[in-house]
Amino acid sequence: MAVVLGDRVDPLFAGDFALVDQVARSLRLRRRTVNGSAELDSAITAFEKQSPACTDVLIWVAAHGYPATGSNIPHPNGTGLIPESRFAQVALKSTYETIGGEVRVQQELFDSETLRRILAKHPDTTFKLVVSACFAGRWTELSDAANMRVILAGARSDQMGWGAFEDGATYATADQRNGILTTGRRTVRNDTVNPTRATTFTNGVARGLAAWSISEEARNRTGGDLAKALVEAFADQRRNNFSHVAGWAIPVLGDYTSRPEGMPPPPAPPGQTALSGSCSVSFFDPTEVTYRCSFSRAVTGFAIDVPGGRRITADLPPSGASCTYESVGGGTDNRYRCSLSLPAGQEARGNLRTMPVPQAGMGCTLYGMEAGGPLTRAGSCSGP
Repeated sequence: MAVVLGDRVDPLFAGDFALVDQVARSLRLRRRTVNGSAELDSAITAFEKQSPACTDVLIWVAAHGYPATGSNIPHPNGTGLIPESRFAQVALKSTYETIGGEVRVQQELFDSETLRRILAKHPDTTFKLVVSACFAGRWTELSDAANMRVILAGARSDQMGWGAFEDGATYATADQRNGILTTGRRTVRNDTVNPTRATTFTNGVARGLAAWSISEEARNRTGGDLAKALVEAFADQRRNNFSHVAGWAIPVLGDYTSRPEGMPPPPAPPGQTALSGSCSVSFFDPTEVTYRCSFSRAVTGFAIDVPGGRRITADLPPSGASCTYESVGGGTDNRYRCSLSLPAGQEARGNLRTMPVPQAGMGCTLYGMEAGGPLTRAGSCSGP
């Protein structure tokens, strides 16, 4: 099943909806277009009740996104700073007609916490998420959701995304950091295929899925698993994602297809809220990341699971911590576990090096340990 939602008012995204519908039909996916979170929840429920039931859902979002609170990124139209949000967020827009025949626009600010609540209401359904939006890498905040299998995002958490470029035109290559585009001296011609003029990331992923569907070798690698097919499509998307070709925006992959189906943490004792935590990740150098993690209550230790088949190869631990590398979920040294006394709200800071090297937007799953207790899932990391 594919559910598509986003900004249906801005013409920038019209090509996305047309292309995703084409690809969904070619893959023979049951599909639904919705205009908001309530319709999304209802659509999932309806598909679960069909015979046969559909309990594997692809959610595709195409809309304008928001940077993180405190980013202070100048708006490209020169009107000040781009509006910010606490959680990953997009603006869903659609039109409706009043009784008097007037066409009006309705908007919903749809964020990762809203989607997290919807995922939690459908624990027996698995989900795949594709987001074509500015700052889309922030949606890896949902990497710790037990029933989320893959997240594809069109740009790093500090980068704006791009609409269609002109066919055959030549553009300067560039690098984008904190919403600022710095062009280089080299140029590249846009020879990608994009007849619907979809946003560049949607175009790349959708055409990557189409290529997967006609490749017997690719289908043999993935079987009938659409989440793994999306991982294949992500690897292929650069061919028709011109913003990636030119370096204007770097897509982000959260691949959770190899981990065992996660179980939610045990419920907290009566009268006590569950332990929660957050962890931000930033680049220290091209091969290393710096993490900053904190928890709602005091902990005696914590652990970070790194995604995407990465292996931890080196670390600079927090002061006073004793840290080790462990293997979980079939991985090799993909968990970083530290013992230390950390008061509520105080940050544990350190550096990690992984192989393959860290990617922009790399998320992770965060665990905390309270005195005498086991590691429990506490939150996720938001990548750079």
